[in-house]
Amino acid sequence: MLPPKIDRRDAKALIQQMKEMAPFYTPEWRFTPEDPDPGTALFLLFADMYQDNIQRLNRVPYKNFVAFLNMLNVSQLPARPARAQVTFRLSEGVRDPVWVASGTQLSAAEEDGEIVFETERGVMLTPAKLVSLYEVSNRRDVIRKLPDAFLEASGLGDERPTALFRFDGADNLQQHMLYIGHERLFLLERTVKIDLVFGNSLMRYREQEICRLLTDPNLAEWLYATENGWAPFDLAVSEQNRITLHKNRGGAIEEREIGGASSHWIACRLRPAATPLLSGNVSFDSIMAKTDYADADGQGGFAPDRLFAGDVQGRNEGMYPFGEFFVPYGTFYIASQEAFSKREGRISIRFRMRAVENRLSPEQEPQIEWKLIMKKSQFEKQVHEPVSITSVLWEYWNGSAWVRLPVGETEETMFYRPEEAERELSFECPADLAETFVNGEYSYWIRARILQIENLYNPGSVYLSPWIENVSLAYGYGERFLAPERLAALNNTLLQDETSRLNLEGTAIRPFMQLDCKYPSLYFGFDAPPVRGPIHLYVSMKPMKLTQAHVPLFEWEYLGGRHGQAEWRPLKVFDETNGLTQSGTIQFAGPHDFTSEPIFGTPLYWLRAVNRDSKYEAGPDDMPVPIANGFFVNTTRVVQQETVEDEVPIPVEGERGFEHWLDRTPIVAEQVWIDETEHLGEEELESLEASGAECNVLRDSEGNLQRIRILWQPVGSLGDSQPKDRHYVIDRNSGKLLFGDGVRGMAVPEGGERIRVSYKVSAGRRGNVGRKQIAALHQSIAFVQTVENPEPAAGGCDGETVQEAIRRGPQLIKHRDRAVTADDFEWLAREAYPNIAKVKCLANVNVRMEREIGSITLVVLAKDGLQGGQGFPELKREVEKYMLERVPSVVAFPENIQVIEPAYLEISVHVVMAVTNMDHIVSAELESIRLLGKFLDPLTGGYDGKGWAIGQQLHVSVFYGLLKSIPAVSHVQKLYMTVHKLEDGVRTELDPRKLGDVPHGIVVGGVHEVNVTLV
Repeated sequence: MLPPKIDRRDAKALIQQMKEMAPFYTPEWRFTPEDPDPGTALFLLFADMYQDNIQRLNRVPYKNFVAFLNMLNVSQLPARPARAQVTFRLSEGVRDPVWVASGTQLSAAEEDGEIVFETERGVMLTPAKLVSLYEVSNRRDVIRKLPDAFLEASGLGDERPTALFRFDGADNLQQHMLYIGHERLFLLERTVKIDLVFGNSLMRYREQEICRLLTDPNLAEWLYATENGWAPFDLAVSEQNRITLHKNRGGAIEEREIGGASSHWIACRLRPAATPLLSGNVSFDSIMAKTDYADADGQGGFAPDRLFAGDVQGRNEGMYPFGEFFVPYGTFYIASQEAFSKREGRISIRFRMRAVENRLSPEQEPQIEWKLIMKKSQFEKQVHEPVSITSVLWEYWNGSAWVRLPVGETEETMFYRPEEAERELSFECPADLAETFVNGEYSYWIRARILQIENLYNPGSVYLSPWIENVSLAYGYGERFLAPERLAALNNTLLQDETSRLNLEGTAIRPFMQLDCKYPSLYFGFDAPPVRGPIHLYVSMKPMKLTQAHVPLFEWEYLGGRHGQAEWRPLKVFDETNGLTQSGTIQFAGPHDFTSEPIFGTPLYWLRAVNRDSKYEAGPDDMPVPIANGFFVNTTRVVQQETVEDEVPIPVEGERGFEHWLDRTPIVAEQVWIDETEHLGEEELESLEASGAECNVLRDSEGNLQRIRILWQPVGSLGDSQPKDRHYVIDRNSGKLLFGDGVRGMAVPEGGERIRVSYKVSAGRRGNVGRKQIAALHQSIAFVQTVENPEPAAGGCDGETVQEAIRRGPQLIKHRDRAVTADDFEWLAREAYPNIAKVKCLANVNVRMEREIGSITLVVLAKDGLQGGQGFPELKREVEKYMLERVPSVVAFPENIQVIEPAYLEISVHVVMAVTNMDHIVSAELESIRLLGKFLDPLTGGYDGKGWAIGQQLHVSVFYGLLKSIPAVSHVQKLYMTVHKLEDGVRTELDPRKLGDVPHGIVVGGVHEVNVTLV
């Protein structure tokens, strides 16, 4: 509001007044300003000079207004320093923490000189590196590892936005698997049936239920190992305490290594919804297993792997097992990995056999001695007994020698003069049958070795050579069961070997275990223990808009213990992130009892953030997912300021006594020390120290007082100060110090250089340097290799202008530093941060633009406009902190007072205009684009050139008048506008008629399309 004008007359008004007065006072003189004579010229000179007097007179209210504000001690708000997060990187090989003190100076190089920053707090640099990040959800049974690229980017000081607590199943590392291994029992390739018997000696009544749950296809699936991964069994059924697995397809159960043990494995894997199996309902102390060949295709068996007649390989379609002409000790070998590996199982070998007559030499015609009279017998051929295998010995290799296979006499004489028929060899597989090489092939073998041959040496005999066809094998265990050789359980990415506990009665095995943390958690894995402190972990988060119902509760824990007894213990932290919802530093002192444990399969030193109210897995349906830009270890906040120590201000005599001036400005913080050595005794000093005053006392070796300096306190005005109050007033923009006169505030003792001031100065807006620009230490620190800021410095702004202070001054009387009305909130926000251009208070509205009683949302636009987004987190932090100290107690909660950026309403105008002159086409197009951009500027546009208010609406009709103001434009033929809302990085199109639905929106210019036609 402008002050009123005392005299509103201008030059035209004075001339008109003279025209009216001249005929009455000097009728003989004609006053003619159009053709001035000397008298008229003299009046015009007077009028011009009198205008200066009028202007000075009209400035009297303004000067009085300024004087009034000075009486109220309204001063310009000082500049604010920029702030940034700086990461210190230690040299490789450093083992011990490195201390960086508060006030350590760093700098950023700029064209107009270096800009100095100082650390805000001391920090202990830990050599421990953050190497793994996992997030888990017990309720949803999810373990998710954050990408290694995310941590690599953080280690390099780069940002890589990554969602946290995203438990939608993507990239889930969680698996619950029970592995059962047996090197020979599960050495299978054909169609088989596997039976498993589960026992629980303590709860026999639970055995049937356990088997039912494990065969429920909605809860679990049974698998076997193949060369391409895990394949499911075709059918899994349960009966009593027995589970039967059917493999109705060919394909080998491949050998693989699990937990360092190589074997043939089958497995039970839980499905994602297998909550009943994770609740402790499945436990057992014994498993027994057996396998039986299942003739799924009706072939009666399967072919052996190899057949050898001596050293000649035979064909299963037909072969001589001992050759056409067998000899003593001739051998017939049969190999089968699958069948002959089934120790203690019943194996049957079936084949069709017949005898084939073979002559070793051609049959000779008998020589007949012809006579006149001969007997009939002289014409008969001589018949020789055939050569046949009388007996064989069936043998197997036991690892050191070929020994007798336990078969009956019938099987040993089955090759004696065989008739064409089906034959079967059945035996129990010996427990010591082992693999060996036969003819260069390594397998399980049995053999038949010829022991006796009948009529071997008869001349001209015929060999009854056995011929066999279609050899098939089968095996089974009947009701005999074997214990598995290996048992392992995989839960929470950890493989637990349970073999030693298997079949120990009374020792229950729970194969499926849930996570030990019942709440959603984020795990931090370090390669070394992050001990001592304070250790700083900076968390960079994408801003979130959360109501009170959405703010999660977090507690921090570390994994500690002694002598192998690891447990999660509470960790005291100072958390600025508000539950990982905003950027901030997490500070902690690392305990000395950190212990390394292989959680998630990797032995590391672990911290975890536990979401105790489970809002990230069972919270509101609209619970947003936090987005982390990076986690930066050894990162602390720095302030753009430079410290000046013990400066003696220059005294200058002013209207109210001496004023003291400091050399450098603007000042952001100061300490004023006054030397009161000659004016204080021991009793007064003790009284001051008891009252909490800060005293700097210097004594000699005998304890006598040599110097006493007292820290005086700043106040806004000395009007309320008492004669003994050690107060001062400072103008931080100009560097002027005022002290009391002994009546209003204590006077500075006379004599010498009594005043010493240590203060900090800032470069204001210049301190907003880009990322990785703060890269130099003023003084090197041992073992610190590099420093850099992973995010741009932000928050720096220049001091308030005089006009801004005059606008704000009257509001101080109105709100009295307390926020009651919406206007109070808006003006106090401006006081909190001078860099604010626009602010709007939305009462009883939360950050999601939903009505909520008690919520106050401040929509703030910085003077940087759309480019101020990077510095908005710092602005938000400063304003919220300032407002919480000045609002009524009923709403003084961080969840109720929140600062947000406006939604940017991008207005794009599409227009077709007409001009009458072809020379005006280009100029009209350029001028229209310029006018549209100027009009839609959020800071300097609008109807009055003061920008657009937050929540102000715009109608398309305004653009007709705006464009018609261009002289070259004849008329506007067609015009329409489109609106896109830019909020939280998301761009959505809006109906131009519904801009009122966005109370926190502000108009900004978009991309305009202008077409000019000639009429």
